[in-house]
Amino acid sequence: MIRSTIAVLQYLKLVNNVLKDAKPGGIVLMHDGGGDRSRTVKALPQIIASLKQRGYRFVTIPELLEIQVQKTPLVTTAQFHKVNKGT
Repeated sequence: MIRSTIAVLQYLKLVNNVLKDAKPGGIVLMHDGGGDRSRTVKALPQIIASLKQRGYRFVTIPELLEIQVQKTPLVTTAQFHKVNKGT
C-alpha cells in the first residue's frame, strides 16, 4: 500500500510539474533518465489531454520554429541602415 501511494504521488508530481511550467512556445522534454519509464508513459495521456484542454497544440520542432518566425517581424539590412541613418 505504501509503495503504491508513493507511486501515485510521484505520478501526480510529474503531471503537475509539466502543467505548471507549460508556456506558449515551450517544449516539454520528458527526460526520465532511463530504467523504469512506466510513470512517464502513464503520465503522458493526462499531460497531453490537460494541455489540449488549455488550448495548447502539439507541433514538431521545425513547425514551432516556423511559427516563431511568422510571429517575429524580420528586420532587413535596408531597414536597419535606414533606421540607423535617421531617414
